[in-house]
Amino acid sequence: VYYGVTSAPGNYDLSRFKDWRNDYFSSPDGYYSPYLDNAGKTPYFAKDNNREKGITDEFFGNAQFDYKATDWLTLTYRVGLTNSNSDAKSTRGAFNYSAYHLTLRDHGSQNITSAVNNSSDMGKRLTSEVFANLNKSFGKFGVNLLVGQSFREISGRSLSVGSNNLGNATLYSVALRKGEPSVGVGNSKSRLERYFGKLSLDYNKWAFLEATGSYDYDSRLVNPSVYSSKSDIGFFYPGVSTSLILSEAIPMVKASNFISYLKVRGAISKTGNVNLSPYGFENIFAGSAFFPYGDLLGFQATSTTVASAYQPEFVVNKEVGFEIGFLRNRVNFEASYYNQNNTDQVINAQQSNTSGYTTSILNAASFVNKGLELDLKLTPLVKLGNVIIDFKINYTRQENKVTSLVGDIKELGLGNYNYVIVGQSAYKFKMTDYVRDDQGHVIVDKTTGMPTQNPNLTTFGKTTPDNLIGLSLNANWKGFSFSVVADYRGGSQIVADQLGGFLDDNGISERSAQNGRRAFVFPNSVYDDGSGKLVPNTDVYTQSYGRLFWNSDLNTGVISNYLASGDFWKLREVAINYEIPVTKFGSKFSNVVKGASIGISGRNLLMWLPKSNQWTDPEFQGGNGNAAYTGNASGRSTAYNLPPTRIFGANLTVRF
Repeated sequence: VYYGVTSAPGNYDLSRFKDWRNDYFSSPDGYYSPYLDNAGKTPYFAKDNNREKGITDEFFGNAQFDYKATDWLTLTYRVGLTNSNSDAKSTRGAFNYSAYHLTLRDHGSQNITSAVNNSSDMGKRLTSEVFANLNKSFGKFGVNLLVGQSFREISGRSLSVGSNNLGNATLYSVALRKGEPSVGVGNSKSRLERYFGKLSLDYNKWAFLEATGSYDYDSRLVNPSVYSSKSDIGFFYPGVSTSLILSEAIPMVKASNFISYLKVRGAISKTGNVNLSPYGFENIFAGSAFFPYGDLLGFQATSTTVASAYQPEFVVNKEVGFEIGFLRNRVNFEASYYNQNNTDQVINAQQSNTSGYTTSILNAASFVNKGLELDLKLTPLVKLGNVIIDFKINYTRQENKVTSLVGDIKELGLGNYNYVIVGQSAYKFKMTDYVRDDQGHVIVDKTTGMPTQNPNLTTFGKTTPDNLIGLSLNANWKGFSFSVVADYRGGSQIVADQLGGFLDDNGISERSAQNGRRAFVFPNSVYDDGSGKLVPNTDVYTQSYGRLFWNSDLNTGVISNYLASGDFWKLREVAINYEIPVTKFGSKFSNVVKGASIGISGRNLLMWLPKSNQWTDPEFQGGNGNAAYTGNASGRSTAYNLPPTRIFGANLTVRF
């Protein structure tokens, strides 16, 4: 659908093509551009002809048992269960071109057959936790000790059966298939067992010291081809933190009418994580094309291979910060600085196709994250009678650098032009570009005015932002509440090569329409004047133009043409709510209904983008079909991912 919309000229009212079943010019037979032949044919046809209907049932349950052994010791046991069952059926209707349509130039080449796929999924998450909590005071000293054990089991089962060829059937049943059905079966289970402890000490409720430790056993670290004991899949990670509430410790600050709260804190901790799917040690083989052949089965390896051993990912985090409040905590300010050392990070690395695989999952990268976080709260900002307005703003500055890669490798590709490069931030874009001079000017031919593609890849910016800003405003008046949330992201880049290339190819992009689709002086270009000197190009026009240029590899094959700033400002959410005064409906009503509220909301309402981004919302990334996405790669938007959405909602809440 997105491809069909972005392939249509902007001056076309696509709603005129809704009635494709009855209107010849709205159907694939008579649609204005048979050249755009694809499985969707036209946007409305794609929407109506490809449908999915399903239902999901979810059950949640939890219980907690507490036993107070003494006034200072409590024993607790918790258990929780989440169960989910889903059934879905996706269908595709048949469509056969008319005999007249097949006489047209660029006519649709293949009729569409009916298709169906039925799927059933079950997921279960079982958790349990038992711990003892000791809390006792010795004069001005307080001691809190918590020790316990937790268990988590996640299991899943899936079954699907379908066929892409039911002929012209209008009954969508796999029983009417032509040829072999497509069948998928999946089962998975993973378990995590954790032993944990925490010791907290405080002096006079203003000086605090805390130490933590966890030891995990994770089933995803089991290599089925190698004998291993339980200790081989276990790992430990500790932490320690301290804080001082100076507004309680220093009499002068405690007596101050200006400073309401002052706290300093620091922490160092190590956390561990297993970033693997269940059975992540095993290479996967799937049913091969054209098999089964009679009673002969055939399987082929997938494009991803795995390592013979994996380690947990570890992050050592060091953090310092302070909090201060003024004027009876109407003004609160908080600042934190952190330094994170990430080791053995699991990434999906590209490798040579000659190996038989395109991607390898490896403990391949280590990098450092550094950041500064600032938070300001004005509560209230304004208070006039019944009107109360609160305002909050936060700012984060973050940086990262790759410190090492597996072996002596200096860079690894992750797919979608993403690279991790030692000494640089993660992840960097590396892609095709034009031949340029040292100042970044494109070098063109003195006679033809045409650029040349650089045979080597060029490194550009990164996919993660440096600067993040969040704003929120809340206003209350006599039961009405109004809230606004906005944010900013800056310092990253995105690439929209597939979407941008489609728009150029179809001649409906801003780029392809510039210069009246005629010959033009290539922007930001220079040429050799014959003496070896590069001079600015002001009068040599391109030899190729119009479709001959915009649809050529010299344009669409140079991916940097579709590189843009990933910065944005967003009006993230606006909400209006009203608390209904139930007491006005009488005591009988208010004895039953304790409260009620009604509200409306909108998300992703407005967005401001830099001029370089002609294409899409930087946060909407992903794809399928032609987009070969791999695990860690990000920052790429295609014509096959979902388009940006604006969401409106309403809610009614009744409390009994």
